[in-house]
Amino acid sequence: MINDKLTLRALRYFSVLAQTRHFGQAAERLNITTSPLSSNIKELEQQLGVSLFERNSRNVRLTAAGHALKAECEQLFKQLDQSIIRVQQVAQGELADLTIGLISTAFWSGLGELLTAQRQRRPQQQLELIEASPQQQKKLILAKQLDIGLVRYADAQQIAPLTARRLTHEPFMVALNAQHPLAQQPQLSFSQVAHHQWCVFNRQNSASTELLLAASQQQGITPLALKSFIEPNTLMAYVAHSDNVAIVPASFANQHWHNLTFIPFDEPLEAGLWAIFHQPSLPVTATEFLNHLT
Repeated sequence: MINDKLTLRALRYFSVLAQTRHFGQAAERLNITTSPLSSNIKELEQQLGVSLFERNSRNVRLTAAGHALKAECEQLFKQLDQSIIRVQQVAQGELADLTIGLISTAFWSGLGELLTAQRQRRPQQQLELIEASPQQQKKLILAKQLDIGLVRYADAQQIAPLTARRLTHEPFMVALNAQHPLAQQPQLSFSQVAHHQWCVFNRQNSASTELLLAASQQQGITPLALKSFIEPNTLMAYVAHSDNVAIVPASFANQHWHNLTFIPFDEPLEAGLWAIFHQPSLPVTATEFLNHLT
């Protein structure tokens, strides 16, 4: 059994000698004389209880045990080198783990592809994802429990002392059931949907509802009635089985819904995904992450 007397140095000496198969060349590469090299190899063989080399006056040849140890050392030192690089990168702020808050529909807007690209660039970096409403995310960021939050455009406005940065550009569309009287229209406006009940997101969980209502009221239009939902899937399922309408981000149309159709909305309102964060306390690794996302 290997004990504490079997040092990393002895294994390193063995690895170089196994590559060169020559004591003089190995000693030169290690910048030592052949005497400490030979003594370390002998100590290593004693500790393992095996012969690692067959020696003659000029060269050495690996035994079966030597070949096995050579392969193990290659893996060992490769992993050790990677660990050292990781420690250095963490110290430089390049690989610190990130905690990211997100709304439930963030993946519908392409977040999965963005995260996959980041993992390919930084495979050893850990990304912890926490689903939370925009208001919860803002509180967690200020409490330094989140590095970055991911919300819709409406929830990224007037959020001082936080800062916002756009990640995706996305318009709104009108969702209707496939048999709805408006389902064959090429596009829809506030005036066309005003006489139908709107299915909207709970105002405490999404500022998008206030954005849509404010825009419609600027045109002197008030919807017939509002029905509020918390979960996007529930909202969409209700619309699919009613005469209600929903004005939702365009990425919703990319999901597989039964009995739903999506009509372009002619109002120039933004529904894209935005990152929110506290700039003074943003880690270097989070800044690099944001730069990559944008």
